[in-house]
Amino acid sequence: MSDFKLSKHQDTFETQKRHYERKVDIENKMGEIPRQYEGDIRRCKEYCTNTSQLIETEALLDYLYISLTKQRIKKATWERRLAAIRKYLTLIHSIDFKGRSRVAYELSAMRKMYREDQYAI
Repeated sequence: MSDFKLSKHQDTFETQKRHYERKVDIENKMGEIPRQYEGDIRRCKEYCTNTSQLIETEALLDYLYISLTKQRIKKATWERRLAAIRKYLTLIHSIDFKGRSRVAYELSAMRKMYREDQYAI
């Protein structure tokens, strides 16, 4: 009977260890900026430099609006740019998007613009 308790304890320890390692791996992965975002981030930073803006949420909204209205990029590209810049702002500039309802409101409005004929691509 003691063998059963020992194996159960070892399984619990191994399980806890595996859970911990999984969480560490996920946190490490979430702390990285994917390589496929590099171009979008670089273009946004260039835009901010060219327009003399600080890299922050207002510049993000401006860049995405120009991407939609002037550059007329596809919605999938727009969404990728948003994900890339949001990740960059969160990790590098420590900007938390939770609780920023105005940003969410404007992003939602821009998404709705893709339903309009002049922006539908």
